Amino acid sequence: MNTLDYMGNKLLQASIAYIPMLIISIIITLVFRKVVVAYITIGGISLMGACAYYFKMLYRGEVLWPSDVVFASAAGSMMKDFNIALTGDMKKAFAALVVFVAVSAFFTLPRIKGKYKNNLTLSVVFVILLGIDAKVCFLNQEFYDSIESFSYISNPTNIYYRNTFHTAFLFYINNTIVVEPEGYSQNKIDEILVDVDAEEKIQTNPDIILILLESYFDPNRLFGLEYSQPINENYNTVSEKAVYGNMLSFKYGGGTADIEFNILNQINTTNFTEALSYMNVYGGKILPSFLQTLRAEGYRTFAMHAYTSQLYNRITAYKNMGFDGSQFVDSYQNTSTYGSYVSDIDHVDEMISKYEEYRATGDESIFLYGVSMQNHMYMSQDITDRVYLENKGYSQEFTEGMEILGSYMRQTDLAIKRLYDYFENVDREVVIILYGDHQSYNIEGIDGYSSASLNEIESYNGMTSKEKYIASHTTPFIMWSNRQDMAGQYWPLVSPHNLWALASESFGLPATEYEQYLYSKMQEMPVDNNYAGIWCDKDGKIYEERPATADDIYMLNYDRLFGKQFSINAKERTV
Repeated sequence: MNTLDYMGNKLLQASIAYIPMLIISIIITLVFRKVVVAYITIGGISLMGACAYYFKMLYRGEVLWPSDVVFASAAGSMMKDFNIALTGDMKKAFAALVVFVAVSAFFTLPRIKGKYKNNLTLSVVFVILLGIDAKVCFLNQEFYDSIESFSYISNPTNIYYRNTFHTAFLFYINNTIVVEPEGYSQNKIDEILVDVDAEEKIQTNPDIILILLESYFDPNRLFGLEYSQPINENYNTVSEKAVYGNMLSFKYGGGTADIEFNILNQINTTNFTEALSYMNVYGGKILPSFLQTLRAEGYRTFAMHAYTSQLYNRITAYKNMGFDGSQFVDSYQNTSTYGSYVSDIDHVDEMISKYEEYRATGDESIFLYGVSMQNHMYMSQDITDRVYLENKGYSQEFTEGMEILGSYMRQTDLAIKRLYDYFENVDREVVIILYGDHQSYNIEGIDGYSSASLNEIESYNGMTSKEKYIASHTTPFIMWSNRQDMAGQYWPLVSPHNLWALASESFGLPATEYEQYLYSKMQEMPVDNNYAGIWCDKDGKIYEERPATADDIYMLNYDRLFGKQFSINAKERTV
């Protein structure tokens, strides 16, 4: 019986991917009359997809998503920077494909009179069969739910491991469909928000600087790695008068735009599919960002990114979120690089110049947003001021990699000093918010140095799967004002979508009912990560079960992103 159950599951999985692939192959063969075209199309796409999955898992620690197809061109242009070598199995698979293509090239369907009428008729029949299979199987969520290996308690890596590349990839194509939650209505949204009992605070309209620091984290604090020079001394000094702590990123090695989306729109996308690139897909419409509130309060808003504008639909997305304008690396002046990209110090200087430009042209409050690029993969070894790892017992590869990594983090820490030294002395109140978007372990020229390198750390190997996720996805954040001493208020762990609610509450920034709701719920659940199944209390302790609060936040997030936006009040709608 167990064997039959196993075979039954495999047959069900086959109906998701391999039966559709067979049908598509038949359709291609009927249309072109050549089997070789089907082999090249299906075999080529399958092999390229499987290789892309392997290398993404190796270097970025996450599976291949359907949305990654959007970045195929950009990924191809960056291949020269990757230390990529085909594995033995890949070479065998490519060799097998070449043999199949060569042999099949001799087979051609016979020419049929009547302009291939019979072939076309059969093609239509198979297209109908493909549509039936799609409706019943690979585009049917209930069908996936019936197969144990697609259980939502499984993480994406397990779903790929249990179901093969093709089957898992089609599962996540289906997973991009967002279904309206049961009970969704205006009354339900009002019922959730009526619980808000925020303490009255004096609202202030200081200038605000919000900076995403690419791949910024602290291997000293997270993994106990000691360096020849301090790599976080300025962060530690500033934190004594700040609100600071740790953010649980849901990305590793990449995915910056999704973290931006969560921060700027205060929407927890881990409530929904990980298979979407939210900035790309939803950047084309007006988004419920806190920027709308700031603009209603008279703020001037501007976004700066130390890289190209061509990725992630950022120009359009920034505009729809509520930015008056944006600037990218081609408009930066007098910048130098640290490694391969604009240094964090020069990025800070560019933002300071933009701030001074705004201050010289008006007295309205300013919201200035910046995304740095210095620490983006791959980190080049061609750098100055290298720090050295003092811990012993690690492999040469691990030691060299962590030294390069520590050197980059030290440069980011120096940029933090440059930023705070400047704004400490301006004649207006300024609130500065900094955070790292995700971790990264990708060093140019060090073969095999990747996310797997963490396994050399003994304490990491002794962790549970959730503890490992937290250790490898934790980044720092810090919020500071040049006029308010926050006395080092520490948060062990928060989710990205809660960051602005924490800032608005801490510094009396313009806020709506939604921010007040998020902050009130942070008292019981500041971490809400459905991708990893991790929910934490205010002390950073992991809940054994998903709290009920997560259901309400799910409902609110659906309303703001996919629904009728019942939760957005008039102030937020003002653009």
